[in-house]
Amino acid sequence: RGFPVTDDIFLEASPFTLAGDTSLQEMVDEGRLYIEDYSMLSDIKGQDETSKQEKRFIYSPIALYAVTLDNPTLLPIAIQCNENKNKGYQPIFVPHIPGAATANSDRTGIPGDYSWQIAKTIVGNAHNIDHESAGHLGRAHLVTEVFILATNRQLPDNHPINAILQPHFEGTLHINDFARKTLINTGGQVDQYLAPVITEFVRKAAESVLATKLQDQLPLQNMQNRDVDDLPYYPYRDDAKALWGAIRQYTETFLDNYYDSDQDVLADLDIAAGGELGAWWQELTTTQVFENNNMPGFDLGTLTTREELYDLVAYIIFNSSVQHAAVNYPQGDYFTSVALMPGTIARPTPVPGDANQDYYLESLPTKTLALAQTQLMKILTFFRHTQLGKFDESFDDDQVFTATTNFTEDLLQIEAEIDARNEALPEAHRYTYLRPSNVPQSTNL
Repeated sequence: RGFPVTDDIFLEASPFTLAGDTSLQEMVDEGRLYIEDYSMLSDIKGQDETSKQEKRFIYSPIALYAVTLDNPTLLPIAIQCNENKNKGYQPIFVPHIPGAATANSDRTGIPGDYSWQIAKTIVGNAHNIDHESAGHLGRAHLVTEVFILATNRQLPDNHPINAILQPHFEGTLHINDFARKTLINTGGQVDQYLAPVITEFVRKAAESVLATKLQDQLPLQNMQNRDVDDLPYYPYRDDAKALWGAIRQYTETFLDNYYDSDQDVLADLDIAAGGELGAWWQELTTTQVFENNNMPGFDLGTLTTREELYDLVAYIIFNSSVQHAAVNYPQGDYFTSVALMPGTIARPTPVPGDANQDYYLESLPTKTLALAQTQLMKILTFFRHTQLGKFDESFDDDQVFTATTNFTEDLLQIEAEIDARNEALPEAHRYTYLRPSNVPQSTNL
């Protein structure tokens, strides 16, 4: 894969080496090695504002992480800033190389090497780009918009699928329209601070939408595919699984009032016989023509049973509420730290062992770009409108009372369990973004 990492990364001074880790193969065999791969960014063009003497580099790094013998959290142990096959030979950076800078380097006046710090910053920048284009705009905002449009166009107001989904669609079309006009337009706020040419950024978002495959997005399958079930510390996984379980049960209890059997689903899909669900399914899964362009449908698998229908509806609810909260609100803490998650990198790949503090600081965004990023992240995470499981009077219906009541009780129990877990953790490890009271009902910001 163009990432020729070997056991040479286990330097004598590395804490994980001192703790007994000296073999990558052993880590693989024990399931303790993970890769963060941003090679998909290799074809994105970066902005080159020569008039401002500012170049925005685009990297496609690969980072190697490990659960070490002395630490339950993932630690980066090797980074390559680009794949060899795409950019020619690329060095591999490791922590604790001789002469590496320490937290006190700038205070003692003793110069240190900042190449590892720069490599980590490059990974943070790649994460920022991929997160904002694919993870946030694409798979959260735009995927939900597709479901909203199909639901509003094809299902009557009183159809049970329309009824269960509408609370989770509130505000999404408005915020997406706002984004198109002020955030992801040419010269907009994202264009001002993020490295890619804005048309490239939007292209990546669109590709993430078109690549949507339901089975890979269902939370339990997604985590299994990424092989993260055995990580000692992964609170997003734990909280997302619990919330998925509650949403899936709520969906089933709600829709069981209207679908007594799989045959009822098939009948609702039969357009010729008057079924109303068929046109909705057809719009979502078949190629549509828009302004003379073919728009491929989603790969949503098959729809022949209640279980398949309930999985799909639960995914739409989960994605518009829980998943959006998970990708949006941490931005207020992490993406406002521009040195951690910069929108751009302004210098080429450093030479391992030969990058001083000036080179590191010059790699970071300018003050203007840093302020633009920080201000936008604060705005996007400043408030939460609505709360998961808090339904208005339109849901005051005896048929769905059991479903909504049980759902509310499940969310209260999940919140109590999250609070108890967090109380037992060091403050730095507490994860609160998916406390149900912190999760909006829909993608509305």
